[in-house]
Amino acid sequence: MKSRVLWGMVFCFLCFSVQVYGDSSFDRELVIKNQGRADKVETVLRSLLRAYENEDAREFLDYVSEDRFRQDYLTFTDALYSDFRTYEIYRVDYWVNRVVADNVKQFLYVRWEKRYETLDDARQLTERGVSRFVFDEVEGEYLLIELAGNDLFGSSLAEWTEETPSIPGQEIAPVTSGGGSAPTAQADLLIQSVGSFPTSQFPVTIANAGSATSLPTTVVVTHYKGSGPVTQNIPAIDSGDTYTFSSPYFGYQVTLINIDPSNIVPESDETNNTGGPYF
Repeated sequence: MKSRVLWGMVFCFLCFSVQVYGDSSFDRELVIKNQGRADKVETVLRSLLRAYENEDAREFLDYVSEDRFRQDYLTFTDALYSDFRTYEIYRVDYWVNRVVADNVKQFLYVRWEKRYETLDDARQLTERGVSRFVFDEVEGEYLLIELAGNDLFGSSLAEWTEETPSIPGQEIAPVTSGGGSAPTAQADLLIQSVGSFPTSQFPVTIANAGSATSLPTTVVVTHYKGSGPVTQNIPAIDSGDTYTFSSPYFGYQVTLINIDPSNIVPESDETNNTGGPYF
């Protein structure tokens, strides 16, 4: 009799446990799915770039929503095929600057570098730019529904490039070099000045000595006896302009500054981005 009662209590406890932990598992699964959206979208972006490198238009367009594409889908398709007729595409590298979610939609701001050869005159070229990709979930899969910024895809077709909207932070012009052509403008960020004692906030001034507007990036500042390096976000800086910010930690002077440590900004001189100590 006691054994039957004991087994009954165990059975009830197991049923209760399954009910309680079943709900928790489901909730955790929802969170995991929610957190994985950016990863899923980047996988689609990687597939798009691979298809473009392989000049496989059919596979590329599998990741573009024909019904939901906000721009002219036929013009975009023509631009894609025009690239494959005009260029021999060697490689496209990319770096995701940031991801902005709008409910299910995912906005990816991507810095990229494309290396290719023109088939008419065999010039080997490199272009760099920043684009914004918008992905949305269509029938359970993320597909591209808008492309803005520099002309990563379809740059050989003027009709498409005229339709492509600009975005904040986009480079004024892609860097193009090779085949004897003159390189276009590039930014060049450097440390112009750093305030010293007794200046209370130790202001740091970053200058753009290049001939193109830079991209938004970061500056890492290390202080004497401070609590570690501090990362400061800085906006895009026009050619010949400066940006000044107040360094934190009153009373602790700056010992090291590193501009653009992740190499987000393409620059004409990458060797002048660090300096210190400033005593």
